Amino acid sequence: MLISIQNRESFISKFLTPITKLSESACISVHPDKITSLTTNSDNSLILHVTHTQPSTVTDKVILNVPNISRFVNLFSCITSDESDLDFNENCVVCKAGDLKFKYHLLEDGILKVPSINIQKIKDLKFDTTFYLQKDNILQLLKASTFTTDTDKLYISTDDTKVYGELTDKQQANVDSFKRPISMSYDGLSIPTPISINFELIRVIGSLRLNRECKTVVHINNENKVFIFDITCGDNKLQYITSAYAE
Repeated sequence: MLISIQNRESFISKFLTPITKLSESACISVHPDKITSLTTNSDNSLILHVTHTQPSTVTDKVILNVPNISRFVNLFSCITSDESDLDFNENCVVCKAGDLKFKYHLLEDGILKVPSINIQKIKDLKFDTTFYLQKDNILQLLKASTFTTDTDKLYISTDDTKVYGELTDKQQANVDSFKRPISMSYDGLSIPTPISINFELIRVIGSLRLNRECKTVVHINNENKVFIFDITCGDNKLQYITSAYAE
């Protein structure tokens, strides 16, 4: 069965690479109109649902059980052409692109487990606060984190029309802090009492080095304290899902 990759660079940087930041291995689902993957970090506190939209020659969903995503990325990085074809059989994929050819062996079904998470159920929650998070504000938070080394928490709150991010730990004494606006406006409910999430999520997003054309929208379900960081980059959609700390 032939699986065509129509934009190699986009597939590597906006689909495969984000997966490597959370997990060593992953199940990749190839559909007739898109390629998707659902993965989590080691303690399941951070979920990533990533979609690469493109037409495909497959008629039914195909599962690629990739044992080492980083190695898979390295193989794709050897290809110089924008388009490449993956010839899939039961236990491997063979890639041919010009004079280059590689074979990569996959795991059998059932060895890798897809996280037992109902993504649609999460998306169906009522998200009553929404704001844009620009790349410059992510970079400023990352710079500040070199100063606030005693915390891994980012507190999010609103004041007047702005959304603020504060690096600190309100459960401990004598912790350095840094606070700045991270969005100049928001839609929906205000957040007068700060809600904290793991700052590792911001580090992960920052490490992707997304270009400024990528749009990041943060959705918050205030009742259950669930966050979705919704990132759109051309044909790719990354949805990072996490819950607030209980404080």
